[in-house]
Amino acid sequence: MAFQLFRFSIIFALISTGMGIMNAKKVCLALAVTMSVLVNLALPAVAAKSPLPGVINAPHAIPVAKAVTSPDYQLDPPKDGWPPPVVRSTLFESPYNSQVIYSNEGRFNFGQSMTVEAWVRRDALAGCMTILTNELPGSFWFGVCPQLRFARDGSAAVMTEHSIPNNLWTHVAASYDGAHVSFYMDGYLAGWYALSNMSTFPHTRLRIGFDPQFGVYFGGSLDEIRLWSVARTEQQIRDGMFEEIRAGTGLVAVFANGSSPETLLNSTPELIGYGVDNTSYANGLGILPTGLVVPKAAAVPVMDGNIDEASEFAGAERAIIRYRYANYKQDAVAYFVHTDTDLHVGYYSTSYPFPEPVDSWVGLFLDNNYSREALIQTNDIQVRSFFDLSLPPDLRYGDGAGNWVICPTMFCSNTGWQVVTSSSCHGEFTDRCREYRVAKTRLGEWTQTDGVAFGHIQFDGAGDDRMFPGDAVNNVPVTWTSMTYTEESAILPHVSFSGHVYDGRYLDPRTPREGVEVQLIAGTTTYTTQTLADGSYSFSNLQVPYGEEMRIWVDNCPFCKAYPSYVGSGTIDPVGHDGLTATYPGCFQDICSTYKQMEFFLRSPIGELAIGAQDPAEPFPSLVYRESDNYFQPDPPNVVRIFGTNLHEFIHVDLTPYTIYNDVDMFVKYEADLVNWDPAGNWIDVRLPVLTRETPVVVGGLPAETLNIQWRWLIADEWIRPANGDIWYVSNPFRLATDYPKVWGFGFENEGDNSSLDEFLTVYDENAYICVGVGDLCATRVPDLLYWD
Repeated sequence: MAFQLFRFSIIFALISTGMGIMNAKKVCLALAVTMSVLVNLALPAVAAKSPLPGVINAPHAIPVAKAVTSPDYQLDPPKDGWPPPVVRSTLFESPYNSQVIYSNEGRFNFGQSMTVEAWVRRDALAGCMTILTNELPGSFWFGVCPQLRFARDGSAAVMTEHSIPNNLWTHVAASYDGAHVSFYMDGYLAGWYALSNMSTFPHTRLRIGFDPQFGVYFGGSLDEIRLWSVARTEQQIRDGMFEEIRAGTGLVAVFANGSSPETLLNSTPELIGYGVDNTSYANGLGILPTGLVVPKAAAVPVMDGNIDEASEFAGAERAIIRYRYANYKQDAVAYFVHTDTDLHVGYYSTSYPFPEPVDSWVGLFLDNNYSREALIQTNDIQVRSFFDLSLPPDLRYGDGAGNWVICPTMFCSNTGWQVVTSSSCHGEFTDRCREYRVAKTRLGEWTQTDGVAFGHIQFDGAGDDRMFPGDAVNNVPVTWTSMTYTEESAILPHVSFSGHVYDGRYLDPRTPREGVEVQLIAGTTTYTTQTLADGSYSFSNLQVPYGEEMRIWVDNCPFCKAYPSYVGSGTIDPVGHDGLTATYPGCFQDICSTYKQMEFFLRSPIGELAIGAQDPAEPFPSLVYRESDNYFQPDPPNVVRIFGTNLHEFIHVDLTPYTIYNDVDMFVKYEADLVNWDPAGNWIDVRLPVLTRETPVVVGGLPAETLNIQWRWLIADEWIRPANGDIWYVSNPFRLATDYPKVWGFGFENEGDNSSLDEFLTVYDENAYICVGVGDLCATRVPDLLYWD
C-alpha cells in the first residue's frame, strides 16, 4: 500500500499640485546618479578655403521675437470634422534598402546655382548616406559621410570637417553658387569650399535616400527636404529652418514629409522601393510642421511620473525638444494626449546638466484662445517643474507685460493642474520624466484651437533655453504653435487572432469545448471572449499597444492542463507556449493579421492518484557502457510499468533509496524518464536512471552498495489542484534485479588504468576486478566478489 508524504515549503516620485508636494503614489528608487563624459557637439571653427570666414556660432541666446501687430483677425470656427494625425517625416529604417524615385522633370535640372536643405536624424551606423540626388555623373549628390558632403556634376565631391551627430535632429544645407559650396548646420556656416561645375543638363531621375552610383542608402529620418534653383544665404537658411516654406524665389520642390508626395505640385513618385524588408514608412516624429493634433488617449494616463509609450501615451502626438550643442546626447520628446476631462503631457529625456542648476526647469506654456499676442497675457498659463526638484512645481500666468507671475490661490484653484516627476523613469537612473495634467476647464472645448510651447528653460545656465517649437520664446505667444484636438483614439496597431479549444483527454476525435473563456493580453490591455459551440474563438481587428508581446490565455478552466498547437493560416509563429498560454511577438505596424491560429486541447483535473504494483518486480537500472570496438551489448529491460489509479503524464517520478525517514527533503533522488502513459490513468511506463556502484541512502549520509539496498518510487503530482495540494506519493520498497551484474555488467565504475592483458578479453572481464594501490597507482588487481561466485 502506498502512503503519502506532505512537503511544507516554506519610483522615487514626487506628486505635486498647486499646493506643493504630496505623498508619492509609486516608489521609484534613485540610488545613484550616473555622470557620463560625452562628446561636445558644439562645432569648432572651420579652416577657411577662401577669404570668407567659415565659423559656426553655437546658438545659445534667446531668439529675437518675431515682429507682430495687434491681431485683427477672427479665429476659425470649429471644423465639421476632426483633424487627421500629422505626418512629419519618413523613417528609412535599417537595414538600408529604401528609396523614393521621381521621374525626370526639367525643374530638377540646374545649370549653375542651387541649394538643398533638410532636417535629418541619422542613425548610429557609419558610412555615407544619401539625402537627395539627381544622379551622378552629370547632376548633384547631397548626403552625409558622416560629414556633410556635396558633389556637382562630374567634379570631385567636397566635404565639411564637421560630422552630423547620431540620433539628433539637425538642419543641414548645401548652397552652391556655381563656383563654391557653403555648408550649413542648424543655420550656421559649417564650411566654404571651391567646387567646379561641369553641368551636362542630364535627364535623370530625382532620388531620395539612395544613389545608384554610390550604392548608399539613408538610415534614419528625413523631414522637410527643399530644393532651390538659387544659392540661399546663411540668414535665409536660418530664418526658414522652422518654417514651412511653400513659395519663394527659386523654390523648385518641397518634400514635406521627407519622401512623398512632392508638395508644391503634388507629384507622386515613380517608385517607392522598400527593398526586402519594407522598412520605410511615414512617421509623426519630426520637426515640421510644428502644429500639434492631439488624439484622445487610448488608455487614461496614470499620473506616476513614468512615461508608458506602449499604453497611456501610445499613438500620442509628439514634439521634439532639441539638445544640440550640448554635452548631453539625446533629443527629448514631449507626448500629448487628451481625455474627456484633461490634457496630458509627458516629457522624457536622458539629457540633463550635471550638476543640475538650481534654476533649470521644464515648462508647459498654453495660450487658451490662440490669440498669438506679442507678450503673454492673463489668459496665458505656464506650468513648470524644477529639474533638481529644489522647489515644488507651480502654476503661473502672464501679467500682460511679458512677465510670468505666480498665480495666487484666490484666483487659481489648486485643482485643474498637476505635475508628477520621476528621476529614474524607464528603469534608468539617467532618465528624467515629467507628467503634466491640465484640466479641460482651463483650456475650453476640444473643438477650439490653443497655442502651445514646451521647453527646458535655462538648461545649462541663463539664456540657454531648449524650446519646442525650435524658435519659440517662452514669454512670446506669437512664437508658439497651434494645438488642435481630435476625438479619434490614438493610433495603435490592430491585430486578429483565432483558434479552437477542444477536450484534450482523447485527442481523436476532437470534442469541442463551449463557453471556455479566452483572453488576449498585450501589456496592460486585455480582451476577453468565449468559445462557441464548435469550440472556436476569435479576436478581430483589436487595438493593442506598440511592440508589446501578446498572449493568448485560456482562463476559466480551473487547474486544466493543455496541449497548445498553432495551425492554419498566418505566418507568424508564437515565440513560446506552455500550459494554457501562447505568446506572440509584438506588433509595430498599423495592421497585424498574419498570426498563426492557436488551438488548445484542455484536460480537466482527474481524481487523486494511487500507486500499486510494478512489472518487473525487480527492475534493471540503465547502463553506462565502456567504449569498445569489439563489444556491443543491448540495454537491459530498464523500463518498468507502474500500475495505479489516475496516473497521468503531468507527474514527476524519482527513484530513491529506502529510508526510515519520512522527510522528503532527506531523500536522495534519481530522476526517471516518463516514456508512456495510459489515457485511462491505470499505468505509466518509466525508464530507470543510471546508478553508480554506491549511492547515499539519505542526503549527507554514508553510501551503500546499489544492489544491496531497497528502493522506492517517489511520485510528485504536478497537476496542482485543491484535491491534492503539494503531495508526494511513495511506493512500497523493492530491490533491483540480483542477476544484473552477471548478465549485463555493472556501471563500469570500478575500471582503472593500466589493466592487464587478460582483463581486456571481454567487457565483462575487464570490469570484474578491483584495483588496489595508493592514489592513482594500481599495484595489483583482485577479483570483485560482486562479479564472481
